[in-house]
Amino acid sequence: MTRVSATESSYHLAVPPGEYHVVARMDNDPFSAGGYTFNVACSSSGVPCGGNANNHTTVFVRVDSKQDVSGIDIGDWATAAVQMEVWYIDVDGSPLALNPQVSPSPKSLASRALPDAPAPGTSGLFTSRIGFVSLQVPSGWAEVTPPASIQYPSEVYFSNEQVKTPLALDSQGVWLTIWSLGTGCPFPDWRYATARSTVKMQGGTNHFFYEDPPPRDGPQPFTGYSVRGGAFVFGDTCDEFVFTGVTRNALENNLPAFFGLVESAVFARPT
Repeated sequence: MTRVSATESSYHLAVPPGEYHVVARMDNDPFSAGGYTFNVACSSSGVPCGGNANNHTTVFVRVDSKQDVSGIDIGDWATAAVQMEVWYIDVDGSPLALNPQVSPSPKSLASRALPDAPAPGTSGLFTSRIGFVSLQVPSGWAEVTPPASIQYPSEVYFSNEQVKTPLALDSQGVWLTIWSLGTGCPFPDWRYATARSTVKMQGGTNHFFYEDPPPRDGPQPFTGYSVRGGAFVFGDTCDEFVFTGVTRNALENNLPAFFGLVESAVFARPT
C-alpha cells in the first residue's frame, strides 16, 4: 500500500515478484474505488479495446524479479467490480482470508472451554436465505449491508457497532462473516491456529478454531485475532462463521455473545 497526495500524479509500489491487482480509493470515502482494469489497460495503450471496452474487472499485473513495471494507471472509478475488491480488502485484508493458505502439516491443538460468562440478551431473530439460517442476534449487534453493487449471495455480515464498513470500527469492535460454502468446512490455517472449542449446534457438535496471526501493517482495523468454524447442513454444505476482533480484548469480550449466536443457529430449507 502507498498513499498519493493531491499534488502528485504518480505512485510507486515495491512488491515481491508475483501477479497483482491494483486498486485505489479516496481517503475520505471508504466506498470510492478505482483500479487497473481491462478497460483502462486497453484504453491507455491506444489499441482498440474491442470486447474489453466495458470490462471493468481488474487485470493481473505481472512483476518479475528486479523489474520495474510502468503505465499501471488507475481508472474506472465507482464501477461495481472494483468496489467489490476494495470491500473484500476491508473485510478480509488483515484478518485471515476466508480461503486461507492452509499449511500441509496439521497440528494438535489444545482444547479451550467455552466462556463462563452468560451470553447477553438478544435483539430479535434474523433469518437469511444465505445458508438458510436463522439466528438470535445479540443485543446491540446489527447486520452490516455492503453497497448493493458488491453484494454476493453467499455472505452476510454483523458487527457489535453501528458501522457501514469495518474501517469504522473502534478498538472494541468485532466483525462476523457468515457464509455458505458448497463443500465441507475448511480447516484453520495451521500456522496460526492456537486452540479449538467444541460447540453444540443443530445436528451435533462442531469444532471452532482460534487463530492468532502476527500483526500486519496497513489501513485495515483488524489485528487478526479470530475464531472460525461451521456447521454441516444439508449433506456436505457448510455454513462457516468467521468472527474477528479489532483487538484481542474486543474478541475476548464478545466471545459469550458469539457462541450464544452460534448455538442458537437454526438451519432449514425454505418451504
